[in-house]
Order: sequence, then C-alpha cells, then structure tokens
Amino acid sequence: MSVLIIGTVAFDTIETPTSQGHRLLGGSATYASMAAALFSSVGVVSIVGHDFNQYSAFHTRNIDTTGIAVGDGDTFHWSGYYTGDMAQAMTRQTDLNVLMDFNPQVPDAWRSAKTVFCANVDPELQKKAIQQVQSPSCVVLDTMNFWIEHKREALLDVLPLVDLVVLNDQELMQLTGASSIMAALPIALSYGPRHIIVKKGEHGALFYDGTQFCVVPAVPIMTAVDPTGAGDTFAGGLVGILDQLDTVDLDGIRRAMVHGTLLASNTVQGLGTQGLADVTSAQLKTEYQTYHRYAGLGTDLV
Repeated sequence: MSVLIIGTVAFDTIETPTSQGHRLLGGSATYASMAAALFSSVGVVSIVGHDFNQYSAFHTRNIDTTGIAVGDGDTFHWSGYYTGDMAQAMTRQTDLNVLMDFNPQVPDAWRSAKTVFCANVDPELQKKAIQQVQSPSCVVLDTMNFWIEHKREALLDVLPLVDLVVLNDQELMQLTGASSIMAALPIALSYGPRHIIVKKGEHGALFYDGTQFCVVPAVPIMTAVDPTGAGDTFAGGLVGILDQLDTVDLDGIRRAMVHGTLLASNTVQGLGTQGLADVTSAQLKTEYQTYHRYAGLGTDLV
C-alpha cells in the first residue's frame, strides 16, 4: 500500500474566536499526509524554504519526506482569521515565497505508488505530478475557488486523468455554473472524473458516480477550535482507506468517507495540526464504532 501526496507544506498564522497561533505547521499536503499515514505508507512531494524545521511532525507518522524539495527562500506562509461560526477563513496575508518555484518531482521510489492524491495546488502542477506516476490504481484530486476562477482551463485539462475529484458545494457550483448540487453533479462528471465527493462542512459529504449516491453525516462538534485543514484532512483519511481496497465499491467509499469525516472532526478541535497529530489508531477505531451507532449505519465495522 502506498499513497503519494502532492501539495503545499506551509507555515500558518491563525486567529480564531478562542485561539491563536503564529507560524504553525500547515499546508494541504501536511494535513492530508498526516491523516493518510494512519492507514498506509505515505510520501509527500512539496517544497519548503531553508527556514522549515518541522520535519519531525512527518517522521512521527513515518511519512517519507524525500520528495520535499528545499528552495532558495522562505517557506510558504499564510496568515488569516475566523469570526462568528468560522464558516469562512479571512486572509490577512499570503506569502508564496518558495512555492512560486515549485516544480513537483516525484522520487523514483514513489513512481509506482498505488494511490495518488493531488491536494490543493495549481492544476498545472497537479497534472505534471500525475504524469510522473506509472499506472496508479486511484487518482484523487482536490481544488479550490481560486483555481476554478483563475486556472479553469488547466483544471479542465487535468480532470480526465482523475478517478475521484473532491470539492465543496460552492466550488462545485462555481465549476459547473449550476444553481444546485444535484444539477451540478452530472455536469462535473462530464468533465472527465469517474467519481465526485462534495464536502458540505457541518452537513457531511456526498458521493456520486453517475448512478449511485452515498451520503455520510458530519460528526456533531460542540466546540470547534480551528477549521483550518479540515477539508485536507478529510481527503487524506479518504485516500488512506481507498489505498487499502482491492476494489473501490460503494461500501468501500462509505468506509473511506466516514474515516475522513472522523479525522476532520479531530482536526477542528485543535489549533493547526495539533488535533490531528494527537489521534491514535485505537482512538479512531473507537470513534468509528460510535459513529456507526449514531449514524444508523448498522453493525458492520469492517
């Protein structure tokens, strides 16, 4: 089993109604790899600066960092804050730094990866990374509103190479021009991906493959601390489970979505990556059993 993750490794400065942190470990590849590594061997392709000093967070989960290049400059840094229900991150400052020179190079040892996850990054770079992997069984891609608006053609160019695309409900409608999720789903699949998962925040997530649907509810969280990285965590947990499957069927998709949902719920209960870093396999198994009972999914805990 092997999951290759392409995305950003960053420093985040975050302020929420209850917490704040300066230059915390962040980035789409960081959250996704920390989640996926609970289920499979993981390698990361990204870029950092000479100021990066957080490798131990990866190595604690046995994540292979040989694909993380060191650029001439500082690490990508994002500063933002949340207010109210924290549904939307407000950006104060974005310093791309070495990310502007990111040219993904997949190490030879990872070119035979079974599963590839392109976390949120320029779709041109996502395509370049995918093309370096030899016959992956499953390619999953995440994106965001910025790329949909500013790199639409590049995004449409990479989607036919993808088995599963993951995006939130607003991004789905922005991509397709549809006015509802149900109208947007078949349009999105017409762009090339075989499957789609729509993240709906506190309302859970929805899977569609053209004929079948699967909906999983979110985990009720009484006190959220920081939603940063929740979507990346969901996707990381998802691909970690998918990598274990011999055949991707609806039951396997549901299991993967539930694990992604559980890990995302842990992420939002800590500042930065701390909530995710504290999760253990034993804890996750207990949470999975509890989730099955409250969500009415029966007693099959495979």
